[in-house]
Amino acid sequence: MLLYKETRPMLEAHPVIRQLHVIDRKWKQEGSWRKLRHERGLIAAVCASRYDESSISPTSGATR
Repeated sequence: MLLYKETRPMLEAHPVIRQLHVIDRKWKQEGSWRKLRHERGLIAAVCASRYDESSISPTSGATR
């Protein structure tokens, strides 16, 4: 699940969420290169988790 850093505490203990990918709003203030580095890391992490929107159940929001 992709979410902002400040929302993480609300969802980190949810039983059906396997992985949280976090975006920090402060990245914008760190300069273009650092922001790009954070975003590339996030994209790599999402790709590595093999996220596929077809695996999302429309009724529960849980992955199969």
